[in-house]
Amino acid sequence: MHSQSTATQEALRAVFCTQLQRLHLQANVITGCPKLAVDCVLEAFDMVSDSFVVSPEFACEASRLATIKSRLRRVLPEIKQHALNESMNADGLLPINSGNETTISRETFLASLHRLDVFHRAVLLLRLYEGYRAHEVSLLLRLPRNTIQQGLIDALLALVSSLTGTGVDDLHVKDILPA
Repeated sequence: MHSQSTATQEALRAVFCTQLQRLHLQANVITGCPKLAVDCVLEAFDMVSDSFVVSPEFACEASRLATIKSRLRRVLPEIKQHALNESMNADGLLPINSGNETTISRETFLASLHRLDVFHRAVLLLRLYEGYRAHEVSLLLRLPRNTIQQGLIDALLALVSSLTGTGVDDLHVKDILPA
């Protein structure tokens, strides 16, 4: 039994060592603060270090989920406040520009992503980067599913607007499909 526990701890330690930069980047995107992101990753490691995992793949998923929960716990009140403000100001769907493609540097993209409020960053990261479905994001953020779906659309619009330097009202769209 002791060897299983040691193997589990080694698997988790290996995941955190190899995935540290990725976990920190994701935490930094959500929290908007590199120091807070480091705290989130360390807290996540503490949360899972005594856990039992059945395989290295599960160790990776467990570390990822622990880091997500840690960073969301730190910014959840702010996320909820932005989501509430967003739902009160929603006039409906805005158009999107489906036209020209441009190459954007990583730094430009991250800067534009950091300009978004914490709710929009969380929705984008969880929904698109992490690949969680809308109902899973809804459970993680403890918000209604329609708030998550509208938040994703608004986040994408704001991100495109920031990247292109145009106002959200200037974007033109053919149609928006539900996320």
